[in-house]
Amino acid sequence: MEFFDIFEGESVGQNEPGWLRIRGLVDRYPKDAGILKELIQNADDGQAGVVRIILDERKYADLTLPHPSLEKICGPAILAFNDAPFTDKDLRNLENLANSSKVEDAFKTGRFGLGFNSVYNVTDFPILLTSNKLWCL
Repeated sequence: MEFFDIFEGESVGQNEPGWLRIRGLVDRYPKDAGILKELIQNADDGQAGVVRIILDERKYADLTLPHPSLEKICGPAILAFNDAPFTDKDLRNLENLANSSKVEDAFKTGRFGLGFNSVYNVTDFPILLTSNKLWCL
């Protein structure tokens, strides 16, 4: 008989709700142009040749929406565009709030920062359109 065979119960492990991790990221991140820097570093890491960041101050209150909760994302907005699509690995990194694989790559500009997660300083509803994928986080 193995030592661990005598124990019964549920599998346990540490976990953390996503909202709690995001709150910690927002609390620790400077409230300045660093957010734009993070977006530019993401573009650089993706080997983008073009980066555009636009402040869209318009509000779209007159739209007919499929659900009333969508009013929250009808402007204003910061639009960040670059010409390098996110890879599947990049998208997996977005799902892991505190565990990016960039930290292991000495050639990545954004290996020290918060990257995309810095956008939570300006929105509760980030949206990412890349290749044929639309992610509403």
